[in-house]
Amino acid sequence: EPWHFAASATEAGRLTNKAGSTHPAFFICDAVKKKTRAMAHAYRDSERKSAVSFANTAGTNDRRMLINGKPATLIEAADRGLQYGDGLFETLAVEQGKPCLWERHMRRLLSGCARLAIPAPDTSQLLQEVSSVIGSQSRSVVKIVITRGSGGRGYRTPQAVRPNRIVQSFPAAARSAASKHSAIAARICSTPLGINPVLAGMKTLNRLEQVLARSEWTDPEVEEGLMLDPNGDLIEGTMS
Repeated sequence: EPWHFAASATEAGRLTNKAGSTHPAFFICDAVKKKTRAMAHAYRDSERKSAVSFANTAGTNDRRMLINGKPATLIEAADRGLQYGDGLFETLAVEQGKPCLWERHMRRLLSGCARLAIPAPDTSQLLQEVSSVIGSQSRSVVKIVITRGSGGRGYRTPQAVRPNRIVQSFPAAARSAASKHSAIAARICSTPLGINPVLAGMKTLNRLEQVLARSEWTDPEVEEGLMLDPNGDLIEGTMS
């Protein structure tokens, strides 16, 4: 039996037959539309609450994040930093509300951007964003991530690069009893560091060697793992 769209404005889009019965698909589509509208309202409300929450957490130890200068926690799945580790990062200690060794961190970050041909961020703008996520916290940790941004499939870099900039703060780790003394407990990691002069000296987003090395121990009294190259030479710690 043929079905017909209702002509009246109040029933627009409703499929009926000659007997006036409504096609079951109408109710399904109507439910989907209502669900979609509800999800859109919920998303907008979530974004608004996120911004308000970010503004109201100054002075707390909650993690806070800015993406390209705006409060956010999501980044596009096609971002090359996620897809290929195509980017750089810096981790800064914050003492008395100020990022430590700012100039040195910026020199390394800008040098890495130049070597990877990623447009460098404005360090003045970056400092403002770092200050924003620090808020009134006296001690914390700030991480800065610069990615090459989104691009098409494949390793070839896009012609038009639009980097993404992520600035986030974390609570400062509680100092253990060991770290209050002149020495800490450390161990030698069995995971070696590869030798690649092209990447040496940069804090790239490729950190699987450090991830594997750090997974070698769970003893909370051991605060750092020392990493050697394949020749057995001491190179660095997993975090230091």
